[in-house]
Amino acid sequence: IVAAWKKWFPYEENADYVYVFDPAANSWEKRTPMPTDRRRGSAAVVVVGSKIYVSHGNRGGHEQDGEDKATSVGWIDYYEIDKDKWTALTGKDAPNPRDHTGGALIGNKICVAGGRNGGVPGWPSVAPTDCFNLSTNEWEVKADIPQPRAGASYGQTCDGKLIIAGGEGEGKAWTNVDVFDGENWTTIDSLNVGRHGSGLAVDCDCETITVASGNAKQGGSSEIKSVETFFYSGSDNQCGQTPNTPAPLPKPTVAPIPSPTPVPTPGPTSGPTKVPTSYSLPPQTSHPTAKAPADVPVRA
Repeated sequence: IVAAWKKWFPYEENADYVYVFDPAANSWEKRTPMPTDRRRGSAAVVVVGSKIYVSHGNRGGHEQDGEDKATSVGWIDYYEIDKDKWTALTGKDAPNPRDHTGGALIGNKICVAGGRNGGVPGWPSVAPTDCFNLSTNEWEVKADIPQPRAGASYGQTCDGKLIIAGGEGEGKAWTNVDVFDGENWTTIDSLNVGRHGSGLAVDCDCETITVASGNAKQGGSSEIKSVETFFYSGSDNQCGQTPNTPAPLPKPTVAPIPSPTPVPTPGPTSGPTKVPTSYSLPPQTSHPTAKAPADVPVRA
């Protein structure tokens, strides 16, 4: 977990540490914190190889006045996982500061879209898309998102595009779902329920995009529990089952019962059994003669 806030609305503070969860050990550990003067929350976080890039964000939470009032920034930094080390790309600020945002890696560019300027009264949404070229270390301004909004769910499609679902702004929660290929935006089927502050998961095997929970109104206090799944192949049984239906249990395997071995039936004899003229007996083992108990009559 990087670039997070702590404490409560509207006076959130920047989190101190990077937190890493180890599923095998079922435990958390602290890593080196982001440098104090670069700490912020509500940023876009994108993984590129062994680096975690943190772009844009907000210092000051939701506070609208005072010394620690909210300020949106266009900063970009990266954390090297294997070295536990932070690097600030100073002098490489994005052209459009924003927070409540997200992004994805498209080719060799980190593209950040949506979000709002939390340092301006009314928190206006940001329309242009900022893409950071990893080859040149320079920003490029791309097409506006079709519906500017903040607090959406972000992810990367299986063919390497940025997908943004839901969001908040203009006093409502949005149902819009938009996909960006690095140059152009495409709008796909909307969510059934408008929501923000949620998360998004892409399953490339089942060809699904799933969004869960969130808030049904701008701001808080209207949390919802519903889950929505979009089948981008057009089929709801790509993985052999319909949504929310458990896969059938396998049929038990019954081992065949072997047929009994037939017992040979002796045929009629046509005379006395012929005894071999010579043979050898196995060695004899001597055993003590068992005596019958005294109360058992012995028949001579």
